[in-house]
Amino acid sequence: MSDRRSTIGRLRDDVGSLTGEAAEMLRLRWELMRLELAEDAKRLKWLLIVWAVAAVMLLSAVPVLVVAVAYAIDGAWGLSHLGWLLVLGTGMIVVAVLGSLLAWTIFRRNLTALRETLAEFEEDRLWLEEWRGEKSGGE
Repeated sequence: MSDRRSTIGRLRDDVGSLTGEAAEMLRLRWELMRLELAEDAKRLKWLLIVWAVAAVMLLSAVPVLVVAVAYAIDGAWGLSHLGWLLVLGTGMIVVAVLGSLLAWTIFRRNLTALRETLAEFEEDRLWLEEWRGEKSGGE
């Protein structure tokens, strides 16, 4: 009878220890998830700022191109006016598009999107499966 009580006591201790470890593990995973989301939020804010600047550039280029078309319709085909207006307007559009694409590429490359948290959860799942296998195999 004493042997059974000591087994139950050990089992109770093991469950209590496992519960404490699981709670600590979940707390650490939650903290990791919070940090990753905060970092991604900063990167998203940066991306939105770059896109806002690009949008302003695009919107600024539209009137320039409209003036260029107006000069073309009016018959003023001289390079001094029309040429420069087209070059400046097109250049602003190209810079805005390339800047936006570059910002998007950098954002996607640096985006963690809970990658580490999910990897940690997978490791925890494997560990729990191993632990359950050892406990059920040893009993």
